[in-house]
Formats: sequence, C-alpha cells, structure tokens
Amino acid sequence: MANPELPGLRVAMFEDDESITKLVGLDLLHTPHEIVDTATTLDEAIAVLTKARPEQLELDVVLLDGNLSTPRRGHDALAIWDRLVRINQTRHRLGELAIVTVGISADPLQEYGIPLPSVQDITKDGLPRLEEVLDTIAEERRAS
Repeated sequence: MANPELPGLRVAMFEDDESITKLVGLDLLHTPHEIVDTATTLDEAIAVLTKARPEQLELDVVLLDGNLSTPRRGHDALAIWDRLVRINQTRHRLGELAIVTVGISADPLQEYGIPLPSVQDITKDGLPRLEEVLDTIAEERRAS
C-alpha cells in the first residue's frame, strides 16, 4: 500500500522485455513513484543517462536489466553501471543525491560484478517487492 507521505521517486527503466516494462508500470500506477523514461537498448539507456540533469531529466532511480541489446551476459549492465558511477561522482561533488540502481535482471547484477546491496538487487523474481524497495529508497532520501 502506497504511503502518501513519501516523496515520489523519478524512475528510469532499462529493460528490453516490453511485458516486464508494462507490468512494472502498472504496479507503480498507484504509488508516488513515476517512470519518467525507458530504454530497451544500451544506446537508448546511455542517451537517457546523458539527459539526467536537473534542467532536462530528473532521475532518482534506475531499474536495470542485465542484458539489453548485446548477447554478452552482463555487458550492457556493466556499461550502464560505469556511466552511473561517473554521473554519481559528479552529483556528489555538486552536493546532489546519487541516482540509485535497482537490479531487475533474471540473474543478480552482483554476478556481473556490479556491487549492489542485496536488498537492491531484487531480480525479476523480486519484482513483487519493487514498491517496498522504492519506498525504502524514498524514505532514505527524505532522511538525508
């Protein structure tokens, strides 16, 4: 059940399976969280991250699948993770909050070498917990 006192998170979803994207969109419909952009390929995801600035596209969270447009296991997730690390370093220097990554791949993103806390590496099996995970992130952001 959505907590009306929580600030809504602005979410980008990087997922190549349209049915998963639709399912997550429906799941978040009655929450304070909003999907503000999506990508189905690595190039699209990089383009979304390039816009991730307050004057263009405000982002709080990226939902990250492990494989988008390349068949190499974890390649896309690692490339996106590398870009997110650099963006978050800049945001930190500017005193801005980091963009949080939540893993929604079939396999844990940790298996690809991405150091996500287990609570944020929920995999596709954990999608029913997504609202709870996003609410926790929103509470942490409000407290900081």
